[in-house]
Amino acid sequence: MSAIAGVVPLKSSDNVPQQLILSMLDAMKPTVPASTETYALPHAIGFVGILAYGPKDSSSVAGGNGPEEPQAFCAGEFYNDDLAPSQTAAAFLLQRYLQLGAEGFAVGLNGSFCAVLADPCERSVMLVSDHAASFPLFVATANDRVYFASEVKELLTVPELYGGPNPSAVLAYACSGCFLHRCTLVTGLQRMSYATVLRVHKGTMRTQRYWRYDVEPDHRPAFRELQSQCADLLRQAVQRRLRRGRVSILLSGGVDSRGILACATDPSRIPAVTYTGWKRETRHALGDWAIAERVAKSLNLDLSVVRFDPQQYMTAMEDSVVGSDGAAGFVFENVWDHVREQTGTEYLLAGDECMGWTIGVMSQARVLPVLGIHSLADLPSVQQCLRADQRKSFLEQSKADMNVILSASSARNPHDRVDELYFRQRLINMLHPKRRVIARHGLRVRNPWLDLDVLNFVRTLPPRYRIRKMLYRNTISRLNPELFRIPRAQAGETVDYRADLTRAERESRALTDLLLGEHSPAEQFFDREAVSRLIQAECYQESAAKTSHRFRLATLLPVTVRHQLASVLMRITNPPFTLSRTVLLLRIMAMTMGLGYHRTFHRE
Repeated sequence: MSAIAGVVPLKSSDNVPQQLILSMLDAMKPTVPASTETYALPHAIGFVGILAYGPKDSSSVAGGNGPEEPQAFCAGEFYNDDLAPSQTAAAFLLQRYLQLGAEGFAVGLNGSFCAVLADPCERSVMLVSDHAASFPLFVATANDRVYFASEVKELLTVPELYGGPNPSAVLAYACSGCFLHRCTLVTGLQRMSYATVLRVHKGTMRTQRYWRYDVEPDHRPAFRELQSQCADLLRQAVQRRLRRGRVSILLSGGVDSRGILACATDPSRIPAVTYTGWKRETRHALGDWAIAERVAKSLNLDLSVVRFDPQQYMTAMEDSVVGSDGAAGFVFENVWDHVREQTGTEYLLAGDECMGWTIGVMSQARVLPVLGIHSLADLPSVQQCLRADQRKSFLEQSKADMNVILSASSARNPHDRVDELYFRQRLINMLHPKRRVIARHGLRVRNPWLDLDVLNFVRTLPPRYRIRKMLYRNTISRLNPELFRIPRAQAGETVDYRADLTRAERESRALTDLLLGEHSPAEQFFDREAVSRLIQAECYQESAAKTSHRFRLATLLPVTVRHQLASVLMRITNPPFTLSRTVLLLRIMAMTMGLGYHRTFHRE
C-alpha cells in the first residue's frame, strides 16, 4: 500500500510550499514503517508527494528526466498482460501515455491503483482512478487550487477545505451502513468516481470516463460456450494476481474463496488464513472457520487461524473508523498485524461479494432494499434517534439521495439495475473502505473477481445466469467437483456484538461517555434522550429476542434453498425492513467516532 497527495494550482503564478505537502502526507502515516518523498513539478504546474509503505512495489515514479518530459506517479499495481515483469506501475502508465496520448492511455487499464500524470509541455496534470475505485483519490478545490489525496485526513490539514459534517453521509451510514454517491463525512470533499481521468489544464478542470459498468446482456448465448469462457477468464484473473509478491488467500466457508483456489494452477502453494471471534470449543460446526479447515485440508494448504480479541472491541472500532476516514466500523481491526506476522504475506487474495449480486424473484420496488440501501422514510427506528427539529429536512435529504441513486441506472430489468447499482454504490462504498483499513497494516487486498475482463464478461450475462452466481457456481464446481462437495458455511465468523457493547457499557459506561458526553459531535444529528433510551434498552434490559423453532429449522436447509424461499416470501409479503438495536447503536457509534475524529483533526 502507499498513498498520494498533491496540489495543482489553477493559476500558473501560484507556488505551492513543500511543507503543505509534507503535512498532508504526515497526516496519514500508518503504524507500519513508511517513507516520504515530494516532487515539485516543472513550471509550477503542481506538487506531488508519495507516502510508501507495505509491499515494496506499491508506489513508483517514472519519467521527468528533463524539464519538459512527462512524469508519472503511481500508488498500487496493474494486472495488464503487456506489463513487463520488471516494469514499475508508473513506468507502464507513462509508456501508455506516450504511445496513446491523453485521450486513450487510460482505456483498458486493469489494476488497483491511483495515479498522477504530469505533462509540463502541455501544462497539464491528470488524476487517474482505477476501474473499480479500489484505490481511492479524494479531491477538493479552494483558493484557486485543486487538492487531492488518498485519504480524507490529508485534506483536513488544509483549513479552507473543512466544510463541516456532511448530512447525506451521516444519514446514509445510519440507514445503509455505508456512504453513498461519492460523498465523504466532510462536506465538499468527494471521492473521485471509478474509471475516471480528471485533467487540470490551463486553469480548467475536465473529467473523462474511460470505462463504465453498464449491464448489457447478450440474450442468445450458448451455455457451454459461456462456461468455457468464464473458466478461462477466472483462471486468467487469478494468475494475474499471483505473478509477484508474497500472496496468501483469505479463506472463508463460502464459494468465492474456494473458487479462487479452484482456478489456481497449484493451490497448495498458497498459504491460507482465516479469522474468528470464537474459540474452538464454541465455534459453529458449519461456520466459516470449520469449513475453511475442511477446504484447506482437501487441498493440503497451510492454514493460519487468527482470533479477534473481544477485550479490545472499542479500540478496534475506533481504529477502524480512523483508518477509513469514518467510512467503516470494522471490529476485526486488530487481526491484520497478526495475519501479516504469522503468514509473512504482502497480499491477500479475496473474492467476497463480487459476482452475482441479484438473489431471485424481484420487482423494481425491491432494487434498493436488495442492495441494503434504505431511505430514512423506511426506517422509523433511525428517525426516532434523530433530532426532532431536523427530522423533516433529513427525510427530504434522504429522499433526494435515493432518487439520485436510482437515476444512475437506466437499465429496465430490476436484476440489471441491482448489478449496476451494487457495483457503483455498495461495492465501492462498503467493501473498499474495509480494505483501506487492512492496507494500513501493510497488507494489500487483491480481488480476482474485480478483474476488468471478468467484469466485462459478467455485465453481458443474461439475468438468469447472474442470479445467485448461477454461471459462476456451475463453472467453478466443474473445475474441482470434490472441493465443492464440501458444504458451504451456515454461520459467519463474527463476534457477539450485543454482549461486547453491554460489557463495555456496564464496566465503564463507554457508550454513554462516547455518545452522550459533553459536546458530543453527534448531537448535531442525533437526539440525546433517544440515544440514551437506545443504550438502556440494549445494554441494561434483557433481550426478548429468541431464536424461533422456524429459524432453527431453516438453518438445516441448503443456503440456495433458503435464499429461494426468502425471495419468494419477500415478493409475496413485501415486509418492511427493520434495523436491530445493536446494528443501529453500532452505526451511531461509528458516526460519532468519525465526526469527533474529523473535528479534532481539523482543530489540530
